[in-house]
Amino acid sequence: MRGSGLSTALIVVGVVCILIAIYYIIPGIPHPFTFSPSNESHPTHALAFLAVGVLALIGSRFARNAA
Repeated sequence: MRGSGLSTALIVVGVVCILIAIYYIIPGIPHPFTFSPSNESHPTHALAFLAVGVLALIGSRFARNAA
């Protein structure tokens, strides 16, 4: 199983990105790397991290089968 290390790494990246997406959706807490007021909800950042997370999880499935 050569692809299991890459698959595990992509799963970790996917889960972390989804957790960051949830963090950016919550209003009332400061969000780094934003130009608008940092205490507001940032749906564009959340969607971007959600998309990267889902792509990483899909990529982990393909990496597992590549071995």
